[in-house]
Amino acid sequence: MQPNTENDFTPTSGSSPDQTDQDDVGRIANAQDRALLEALQQFIIPHVGAVANEVEIDERAMQSILLKPEATKLIAAFKEFIASVSSSVATKESPKKGTVIRVELYEQVGPGGSQSELSDEVSKVTHTPAPEVTLWPKSQEHLAELKAPQIRPELHEMVLRSLRDHIFNKMPIRLLRFIPKASNLEISLIGRGAIYEHLVSIMQANIHKLGLDDRDRIPKDDHLKVYVAVKAICQYAIVTHTWLREAPGEITYGDWHDKHFDESSPGYQKLVNFCKIAWLKHGLTLGWMDTICINKESSSELDESIRSMYKWYRRSNICVAYLGETQNVLDIHRDTWFTRGWTLQELIAPVVIKFCNRDWEYFNADITVTDTRPRHILSDTDTSIVAQIINQISKATSITATELTTNFFQLPLSRRMQLAASRQVTREEDTAYSLMGIFDVSIATAYGEGGEQAFFRLLEAILESTSVGIFDLFNWGGELFSHRTHLLPPSIKSYLFRSTQISKYEILKVQPPEPLVLTHMGIRAAVVLMPGIFVEGQDRSPQPIGNYSATTQFSIPHHTRHNDFPLFHVLDRRAVNDAGGTTKLKWTLAVINIRQRNANVIIPRTCIARVLREDAFVRNNVQETIFVTPRPIIFELREKQGHVIDEMGVYLTLDDLAANGMRFTTLYL
Repeated sequence: MQPNTENDFTPTSGSSPDQTDQDDVGRIANAQDRALLEALQQFIIPHVGAVANEVEIDERAMQSILLKPEATKLIAAFKEFIASVSSSVATKESPKKGTVIRVELYEQVGPGGSQSELSDEVSKVTHTPAPEVTLWPKSQEHLAELKAPQIRPELHEMVLRSLRDHIFNKMPIRLLRFIPKASNLEISLIGRGAIYEHLVSIMQANIHKLGLDDRDRIPKDDHLKVYVAVKAICQYAIVTHTWLREAPGEITYGDWHDKHFDESSPGYQKLVNFCKIAWLKHGLTLGWMDTICINKESSSELDESIRSMYKWYRRSNICVAYLGETQNVLDIHRDTWFTRGWTLQELIAPVVIKFCNRDWEYFNADITVTDTRPRHILSDTDTSIVAQIINQISKATSITATELTTNFFQLPLSRRMQLAASRQVTREEDTAYSLMGIFDVSIATAYGEGGEQAFFRLLEAILESTSVGIFDLFNWGGELFSHRTHLLPPSIKSYLFRSTQISKYEILKVQPPEPLVLTHMGIRAAVVLMPGIFVEGQDRSPQPIGNYSATTQFSIPHHTRHNDFPLFHVLDRRAVNDAGGTTKLKWTLAVINIRQRNANVIIPRTCIARVLREDAFVRNNVQETIFVTPRPIIFELREKQGHVIDEMGVYLTLDDLAANGMRFTTLYL
C-alpha cells in the first residue's frame, strides 16, 4: 500500500500550492456568502412587513415560520458558514501535520517475519512533535468526500457524530500516531481533534468494507451499522511496562514537546519499539503510552487519565506487556512488572494482552477476553506455552488459573483487595487510585492527602455504589481500624488476612436489608447480636441457648493472651448466665451479613461478625465500639444436632430470634 501525500488536494500544474489554496478559499467563501445572503433574504423579507406594521407574532405563528422551507435553508446555510469559519481559523492556527497513510482494515498490514527482525524492518524513525489540534477538525476534504453518492447523507451525519462522540468520550486524550513512509516510521503525538481527522481518513478509505455504501439497507439498521463501523475504525494499541528509574529515564510529554531527549536513550528506544510492534505485528497506526501521552503538568488531564485508564486499556485492540527484565518464559514471575501497583489493572483490563521479553519478542501466546468476558490464553505455536504463562502469572501474583480466565468482577471484593495489597507504588495515594477501575468506581485524585485518606475514600465509594457482595468488604483482619468507622480498615494490607471460608454464593447473593450508610458516627448497619463465651479447661462442649450454635476461634489484643486463639462458643447459655465453674470471658458478636424478607430475618450459614462489649446484647445503645481482631471472625451456624444449616440460610422471625438467644437491631459501627 502506498502512502498518500501530505493532504488530499493536489495543486494544478503551473500554479503554486499557496496560490491554489487562496483561490479555493476565495471561491468557497464567495459561494457560501451568496448562499447565506440568499437564505436570509428569502426568510426575512416576507416577515419584515409584519414587524413594521407591529403585527404581533405569537408562539404558534413563530413555530409555523420556523417550519417553512426557507427557515430550514437558512439554518443549513448558517451551519455551512460556521463550519467554514471554524475551518479557516483552524487552518491558520494549526500547522501542516505529517504524512497520513490509509490503513486497509481487516487485512494484514505490514511485513511479516519473526520478532527478532523488528530492529531491521524500520531503519529510521522520524520524530515529529506536531502541535495538538484542540479545535473542531478542519478536514473539510474528508467531509466533502463522505458526502459522495456512495453513502446516504443521513448515514454520513450519523457516522461522523458517532465517531466524534466515541473519540472525545471513550478514547484517550492523546495518542501516538506512527505512519510508515518508505523505510521510515514517522511518529507524532496528536490530540483528539487530530485523531478524528486521522480516523476519518481511514473510514473514507474503507467505506466499502464497513457496509456504509449500501443504499438498500433498511434505515433502522443504521445504528447497528454505525456502531460496528466506529468500533472497527477506532483501533489503537496500548502498552504496559515498568518505568525506567535510571537517568535519563522515560520520555515524558514535556520532553517530547520540547524535543528534550536523547534518541539513543532506553526510554526513547522503548517508545519506538512499541510503535514498531503495533504497526508491524498488528497493523495499527495509533498507540497509547502513559509516559508520554499524559501531560502531568495539567491536574485536570491527570485526573481524567487516572479515572479513565482502566477503560482505555479495556477498549484497546491489543495490550503489549513489556517485561524489561525477562528473557525467557520461565523467568516471567521474577519481573518487577508484577510487583507494581498500576500493573494489576493493566493485566486485568485489556481484552487481549500479549507478553514480550526485553528484546520485544513475543512469547507467542495471548490472553483474550470473549464477548461474554471470560478470558482465554491462546497460543500461536506451541500449546505448552499456554500452561507455562498461566503458571508464571500465578506464581508472580497468586492469581489462580480460574481467576485469570473468568470475569474478574465476579471475584469477591476482599480477594481483589488482597491481590493488590502487596504491590508497590511511588506515591502512596496511588494504591487507592490504581484500583478505581478494578472496583468500577471513580474518585477525585488529590495527591498530598495521604495513602490512608485516599484508601478510605475508595472504600467509601465502593460502599456507596455496590450492593451485591458488599459484605465481603468487611472480610479483613488487623489491629487497627479506620478513623471514622471500625468496619473499614485503614490500609489495604489488612486484606492480606481475609478469610476464604465464605462460599461464592453467600458473597455474591447476599445483599444488606437496608443501605449501609457512612455517617460521622460510623456505618449504620442492620445486625443480629449473638452472645458468646471463651471456654477454657476440660468443659469445652457447646451448650446452645436454643436450636442453633457455632464455634470459632479468635483473639482480642489486650484481652486474650498474645498469639493465642482460644475457643469461642456462640449462642452458649453460659454467656447469659453464670452457671458453671469454667473460666470464661463473655463477648457479643454482631453478625453483619444478614438479609430480610418480609417479616423474616435470614441468618446466613457462614457469618461475618465483629466483636462488641459483653453487655452490648442487653444495652439499647445505637452506637457501639468494635474490638479489633487480627483475623476476621467467620463461623458456620449449626443446628442443635450439629448439622450445618442450608446454604440459603435460616429464616427466623423476631420471636424466633429471641427464643434462640439472638436480637435484631440497627447500630452505628
